[in-house]
Amino acid sequence: MLPSSLRFLAKIPSLIIQIRGFGSPFPLSKPHPLPPPPILDSEAVLEAVCINLRRRDWKFLQQFSSYLVGPLVRRVILRCRSSPRLSLDFFNWALVQQRNDERSSLDLDTYSVLIHVLVSARMFDETLRIMRQLMQERHVAALELLDALARCRKRYGGSRDVYDAMVRGCTQIGATKDACLVMETLRARGVWVSLHAYNNLLSHLLMSSQDGGVAFWEMYKEMLALGNGCMQEAFRYYNQCREEKLVKDVVPYNSLINHLCKQGRVYEVKQLLGRMFVSCLAPDVVTYSTLIDRFFKDGKIDDALKVYDEMIEVGQRPNLITYNSIIHGFCEVECVDMARLAIEELRSSGMLLDVITYNTVVNGYLRSQRDEEALDLCKDMQQLGIAVNGVTCNIFMNYLCKFGYFEQAKGLLRIMLDGALIPDQITYTTIITAFSKSSQANEIIELHDNMVLRGVSPDEYTYNTIVSCLIQGKAHSKYQI
Repeated sequence: MLPSSLRFLAKIPSLIIQIRGFGSPFPLSKPHPLPPPPILDSEAVLEAVCINLRRRDWKFLQQFSSYLVGPLVRRVILRCRSSPRLSLDFFNWALVQQRNDERSSLDLDTYSVLIHVLVSARMFDETLRIMRQLMQERHVAALELLDALARCRKRYGGSRDVYDAMVRGCTQIGATKDACLVMETLRARGVWVSLHAYNNLLSHLLMSSQDGGVAFWEMYKEMLALGNGCMQEAFRYYNQCREEKLVKDVVPYNSLINHLCKQGRVYEVKQLLGRMFVSCLAPDVVTYSTLIDRFFKDGKIDDALKVYDEMIEVGQRPNLITYNSIIHGFCEVECVDMARLAIEELRSSGMLLDVITYNTVVNGYLRSQRDEEALDLCKDMQQLGIAVNGVTCNIFMNYLCKFGYFEQAKGLLRIMLDGALIPDQITYTTIITAFSKSSQANEIIELHDNMVLRGVSPDEYTYNTIVSCLIQGKAHSKYQI
C-alpha cells in the first residue's frame, strides 16, 4: 500500500479531468483548439493603416491585407488626400494584395475617389493612365465611369477638371464617339467642360479626320456657341484648317460670320469675306442673309440694301429667311409701309410667305398704333390660308394691355380658350402684369388659378408681380397677406 502522499498525487489527474469535464472523458492527447481572432474595430483598423502608411511600413500593413475592401481603401485614400502620391502608392499596393489573394479587384467608386484626388493634385498623367486602364483593360464604359466620377464628386467633393480629364482619356484611346457622348451627357446635366477639353477634342478630330472633317466642323460650331471666350481659339483652329486645306466650302465661314455678327464685330466680318474671295469661295445665301440681318439691327438700312443688291447681282437667289430679315429690319426702324410693300411684291412674284412674315408686320403696325391695318393684314392671312398662331395672339394681347384695353384683352383670352389656340406663359404673364398696374388684384388671382389649372407654370417674374400686388394691399380682403 502506497503512502498517503503518493496516493494523493496519483488522484490529481482524475480530479482535474472531473473538474474540467464534469465527469465526462477528456482527450488529453488532442490539443485544445485556438479561439477565433477578434473582430477588429473598423476605426481602429483605419487609424492603424493610416499611421503605418505614413511610415511606409508595408511589412506591418501586410497583416491588414484581409481587410482591404473598397470602403476601407476609399477611406484611407481620402484620409491621405493631402499626400496624393502616398494615396496612389497605397492604392497600387492594395491592388497587388488583392491579386495575390485571388480576390475581386477594387470597385469603380474606389477608382473614382483616387482619380478625384489625383486631378485635384494636378497629377494628370497618373489620372489618364488609370482611366485608360479602366476603359481598355477592365472594359468600363465611358458613361459608367462618368457616372461614378459624378457620384463621388457629389459625395466627397472634387474638381470639375475631372471631366476634362475624362474627355482627354477618351481621345487618347481613340474613343472619339465616347468623348463626344461624355460632353453631350454633361451638357444635358448643365455641366460644361472647359475650353481645354474642346481644344483637345478638336485637335484629335483634326488629326484623325476620316469623314472629310464633318465631325470636326460640328464640334467647331458647338465651340463657337460657347461665346466670346472661345472665339480666339476658334480662329486659331480655323487658320490651321485653312493652312491644311481642310476648308472646302463656305460652311465654316458662315459659322464664324454668324457669331461675329451677333457680337457686332462687322470689321472682322469684312476681313473674313476677303479671305473667302482669296480662297475662291463665294458667299452663299446664308452669308448674305446674316449680313443683311446684322446691318438692319444696327439701323444701317442703306448698307443692308446694298448687300441685298450685291446678292442679286452675283446670282444668289434670296430665300424666305432673307426676306423675313429685310421685313423685320424695316419694322424695327419704323418703316412698316416698306415692310408691307415688300410683302405685296413677294406675293405678286409667287413667293410663299409664312406666319412669321405676317406676324412681323402685324407687330410693326401695332407698335405704331395702327390697329386697323394690323387687323386687315390678319384678314389677308386667313384668305391666303395662313392661320394665326399663339404668337399672333400674344402680339395683340401685348398691344391691348399696353394701351389699357383690359376688357378687350380678357375677351381675346376667352377667344383663345374657346378656340384651338392655347394661351402660354407669355399670354398669362402679359395680362397679369397689365392688371397689376391697374389695381385689379382679384383678377390677377383668378388668372393665376386659371393658368395653373390649364397646366401653364408661372415663372419667377409672374410670381413677383402677384406678390408685389398683394403686398401693396390691392387685393380683396380674402387675399390679403
